[in-house]
Amino acid sequence: MSFIHLQVRSGYSLLSSTVKIEELVIRARELQFPAIALTDENVLYGTIPFYEMCQAHGMKPIIGMIATVIHEYGHTDQLVLLAKNNDGYRQLVHIATMIQMNGGKGICLCDLSRYTSELIGITSGLDGRIEQHLLNGEIVQAEAIAQRYTEIFQQGDFYINVQQHGLQEQAKLLPLLLEYSKRWNIPLVATNDVRYIYKEDALACECLLAMKHGKKMNDTSRPRLETNEYDLKSADEMVSLFSMCHEAVEETICIAERCHVTFEHEQWHMPRYPVPSETTADEYLQTWCFRELTRRFPERPQAYVDRLRYELQIIQQMNFSDYFLIVADFVRFARERGIFIGPGRGSAAGSLVAYILGITQVDPLQYGLLFERFLNPARLSLPDIDIDFADDRREEVIRYIEQKYGADHVAQIITFGTFGMRSAIREVGRIFDVDEHEIQQTLSTGSFNHTRPWHYVAQRIEGLPKHTSVHAAGIVISPRPLTDVVPLQSGQTTTYVTQYAMDALERLGLLKFDLLALKNLTMIEQMVQSIEQRTGRRLSFENMPMDDQKTYALLSQGDTFGVFQLESEGMKRVLRELQPTTFEDIVAVNALFRPGPMEQIPTYISRKHGREQIRYMHDDLQPILQSTYGVIVYQEQIMKIAEQMASFSLAEADLLRRAISKKDVGQMEKEKKRFVEGCIQNGYDADLANELYELIVRFAGYGFNRSHAVAYSYIAYMLAYIKAHYPLDFYATLLTNVSGQKEKMMQCVYELRNKKIRLLPPSITRSEGHFTVDDNGIRFGLLAIKQVSAAFVKQIIKERQKRPFADFFDFVLRLRIEPSQKKIIEALIFSGCFDEFHIERATLYASIDVAIEHAELMNLPLNIRPKYVHAEPLSLIDQLKYEKQWLNVYVSPHPVESFSHFYSMWGAKRMYEWIIERAKEGKVIVYVEGVTNKRTKKGEEMVFATICDDSDEWHAIVFPTSYRRFHALLQQGSVLYMEGKIEQRPSGWHLIVQQVRKPVCVYVKIDEQHASPAVLKQLKHILTAHRGYAPVILYYEKERKKVQLSHEHAVSPSDEVIRKLTTLLGDGNVVVK
Repeated sequence: MSFIHLQVRSGYSLLSSTVKIEELVIRARELQFPAIALTDENVLYGTIPFYEMCQAHGMKPIIGMIATVIHEYGHTDQLVLLAKNNDGYRQLVHIATMIQMNGGKGICLCDLSRYTSELIGITSGLDGRIEQHLLNGEIVQAEAIAQRYTEIFQQGDFYINVQQHGLQEQAKLLPLLLEYSKRWNIPLVATNDVRYIYKEDALACECLLAMKHGKKMNDTSRPRLETNEYDLKSADEMVSLFSMCHEAVEETICIAERCHVTFEHEQWHMPRYPVPSETTADEYLQTWCFRELTRRFPERPQAYVDRLRYELQIIQQMNFSDYFLIVADFVRFARERGIFIGPGRGSAAGSLVAYILGITQVDPLQYGLLFERFLNPARLSLPDIDIDFADDRREEVIRYIEQKYGADHVAQIITFGTFGMRSAIREVGRIFDVDEHEIQQTLSTGSFNHTRPWHYVAQRIEGLPKHTSVHAAGIVISPRPLTDVVPLQSGQTTTYVTQYAMDALERLGLLKFDLLALKNLTMIEQMVQSIEQRTGRRLSFENMPMDDQKTYALLSQGDTFGVFQLESEGMKRVLRELQPTTFEDIVAVNALFRPGPMEQIPTYISRKHGREQIRYMHDDLQPILQSTYGVIVYQEQIMKIAEQMASFSLAEADLLRRAISKKDVGQMEKEKKRFVEGCIQNGYDADLANELYELIVRFAGYGFNRSHAVAYSYIAYMLAYIKAHYPLDFYATLLTNVSGQKEKMMQCVYELRNKKIRLLPPSITRSEGHFTVDDNGIRFGLLAIKQVSAAFVKQIIKERQKRPFADFFDFVLRLRIEPSQKKIIEALIFSGCFDEFHIERATLYASIDVAIEHAELMNLPLNIRPKYVHAEPLSLIDQLKYEKQWLNVYVSPHPVESFSHFYSMWGAKRMYEWIIERAKEGKVIVYVEGVTNKRTKKGEEMVFATICDDSDEWHAIVFPTSYRRFHALLQQGSVLYMEGKIEQRPSGWHLIVQQVRKPVCVYVKIDEQHASPAVLKQLKHILTAHRGYAPVILYYEKERKKVQLSHEHAVSPSDEVIRKLTTLLGDGNVVVK
């Protein structure tokens, strides 16, 4: 082999290359290259995946990068840098970090010179400063830069690059490079500046460059590569291109032979917790644990002492004491700061050490949780404790960790957003200026036509990285500065972010800590604070009664909107069928409600309620499966079965579980043999052993981690408990957190109305930023009003603390409202904020300019009393429309509320309910806002109407057939029952009307004169003969009792029926309304 590629950009040079790492290495192997370099621009993002892919395919990886170098006076250049060894790799890490800390602009030449002793440097090509000076005849300047580079690199480590992409400037440059490289005694090396693997990908690369610079392909000013020669050429092609300077080609082999970087994957970089002098981490952890055990359990039960000693022994044996101390320390910090922390997450809830130290709040002995599911001495792997924090305060914990261990020892973890097929189609279609209809057609069909260039490009860029982000939870803590191991870049909220993704960090032995931001914890914290302010009671996970009947009643009704993990419609149905009575029911349903185990839910429910007999394969399984009625639900049950029946240790049982869940066929066969033999040695029948193993295999695929199910069920139970006992605080917090989410706000409001809880309009004198409990109702928060910012709300609250606002003009004056803020004032007016001043909203709106002018005049020594500009009051429906516009929901009473009793009679629902159910057909009771008559092409009349109820607004279409039947009822301002097909269109939700009724009742008064059995028998006969849709309500005058008849006695409210009823019962005793 006479050539090695030393300048290769991959897709990790974001939007600059179409090269995928795996494809690169496979193609290089096909071309029989023994080695290849990766040199992404100013980053090392792809280093570890590249290294491992090369190792997997028997190729030598050459680790490098293209670095932007900043010279004096701000001139920039680019150099290809290759690591000669592991020290060179660390130098690359420092350079990549410094460049990214400088916003990706580059590294100063003086800084670069500190990190070049173990690097090879190569000019980057045609656009380099040396090359450009030579082309411009500026020989002195070119030589000065070349000499400066030779000084900062070791002797023989700096090269001048020669390239041949078919460009005229390169042809002109080549003889100059040949001449002056000899004069300056600087060797040449040939590269191809690879941007794509195959020539056909040139267009895809052009597209990415256009995307990167915000241009379209038809834009003549877009950046472009002038030829399609930037591909991964074979060695023969490169030799042929550089026949006039074969030494430059052969030099690539020499350079490749000098580069040797290896990564030690088996070494862990365990951070150290600062323990007092003359003590070890093991001793400190043990002392802390037993001190806390005595505090929690003064009598120190033997079972807890034995379990604690066992766990500590394993932790010390695996050298993880520092890990537990670090986690316990930042959790303690969070608790001391009043930051709300989740009860636990994942398998860590199975650790007594974690519980004793306050890392988790789930007692593993009380719930039968297994330590080996979390930390298995038979399986050497890094511990993984995930901690949930309230999402608005997680950053405080990260700051504490940075301060404790040093900012250069702590970093968040990068993630890469990639082009999925759909995003590739959208983005490429946009860059190629493709018609939107064609893009949507491609998205819907998923089929590609390679004769269309943009289709080919979309397929080629799928899977490429397109942007970076930060991992939602993970941070790394290192015992030594991170830049000894991994490149960094600046973060938005923290000091540093790694340039390597999570998998790469773990392969390098860096320890990850997951600090997750959980919004539901923030909500619980807000609810707890609200309850404490109102009642003085401080709720916590520790002091909740777990047998509260009111909570289980709420869960049994499926009243779980807003309850973590239990609020889906499917889960509500399961809860109504299950009728949970214990916390174990909640844990089980959380574990079962997933694809796969979901099929066991009917069995679980039937057995709980005694409708199906509980069966065990053997009586010895009863203690393990009794709590779940004989159904295997949890992974821990599988482990306990292996322990009980086959004498596995729990560590061995965990290996069995892992082998089955990973479908490791070879390992499964070994485990089956051991399991069956163990069962037989314990006196069980071989057939039973085989049958039991098959049962385990069947259930292990979807058995759930019980530790996690218990921990997260605590959160669900606490939210349900609060909803059952403190609904005002629950809904106020929930509304605050779903503000701006239209459907969830509508559902909240619907539940409030059903529960007769008042939603009070926003008030300029009483509302806070968030929703609050006020006057035995819930007061709308000012921040939930569109256009209103947190800074503006802060200003309102600060001003009204001085003294109340006297009127609208006083408000505008004291807040110094400017003309540019008119939209904010409009929002406040139409959402009802100033209603307490008893001035019509329309008048306030008409007076905005007067108020602002008055505020400006008050800067002058004038005593002017402004007057309101009178305007006609808004109609109720206009008032409601404005509320919906600014608040997403109606606050004022809606016209349909008076007809709420018809919902159950006719099976109607609110609009939002049909939307949530994704129903194709529905029945609604609506207010008709507007009616527009149209004619079809055939000249037939039809109607387009705007309809609304107290949850949403739709469009109604009444086609000619329906119009002929119902046109008399279709009047603006009327309240009607409608049913028909529901469709979602670009302009919104539509009801294709098939039935219309006026929601009326027939009220019948039975006076003393007509209360005889004979009259009542005749009444029943009339109702039966004229069945219809209008409910009949009887009023017995003597008893003063009202009775609504059942649905089968609903009647058609026609003139004929009313006449017959009036004849029977007397004038004035029959009313339709």
